Amino acid sequence: MKKYRFLFIAFTGLLFLISCGNIKNYTDPNYPKFSGVYSDFSAEESNKLKVVSFNIKFSENTNMALEELISNTDLSNSDILLLQEMDESDVIFLAKNLKLNYLYFPACLQNHNKDFGNAILSKWPIRNDFKLILPHKNPINQQQRIASAADLLVGNTNIRVYSIHTEVPVMNIEERDAQVNAVIQSIPDSIEHVIVGGDFNTMLPTTTKRIDHLFKRKNLYQATKNIPYTTKMGPLGLIHLKMDHIFVRGMNVIDSGVYEESNASDHLPIWADFSLN
Repeated sequence: MKKYRFLFIAFTGLLFLISCGNIKNYTDPNYPKFSGVYSDFSAEESNKLKVVSFNIKFSENTNMALEELISNTDLSNSDILLLQEMDESDVIFLAKNLKLNYLYFPACLQNHNKDFGNAILSKWPIRNDFKLILPHKNPINQQQRIASAADLLVGNTNIRVYSIHTEVPVMNIEERDAQVNAVIQSIPDSIEHVIVGGDFNTMLPTTTKRIDHLFKRKNLYQATKNIPYTTKMGPLGLIHLKMDHIFVRGMNVIDSGVYEESNASDHLPIWADFSLN
């Protein structure tokens, strides 16, 4: 079984590289950037938060993704939504319909003339945003990866949030560790509440253990540890891999899960409910 799983991972990585084609990286840390305000949420500071992370493959099925984000009780009414593989128009589409503020940084322009990047959507005000360009490019097509980051003002509480998408397994393990470490090193010790979520491309359990260990050094813990898998791939979706995670600091995990019936992407949306310490 492990042999077939390894062969599938290699084949999946090859298909991804072929699909990307020529890449134009956005190397300016401040450009392009897109943001907007659609939230009409004006409640007092809340002690509880719902966070959802969703890699919507190349923004291809945002209509279906929106329907799932609204209709599923575990995903609906999220306070923070972290998105990966998005382009600007689809981020705006989701933000408008979900009535959330948004921040979006594309990492690159794909060969199909669509941007490819990460977004943060929030009921709360978004400030102090920045794009973190992760070290090391894809060794074959030279695509860069990024994390979109910002501070969210939840009442009087500041929460640093990252939406991250790290490289696929064609990159060696040391360089993949370096991408995670770049995020960890950017987190000030003075910020008590931190959320890092997204697609880490951890196709093997050993890779998940490695990044789990790295985050624990900065007192961030895996809120979605008990989720069994976050992707359904291969013939009939029978190959299950855990590639998406949410790590937190300064919060208590109330519950977490994955919407296994999702059909909007090759990744499944994951969620976690928190109370602030």
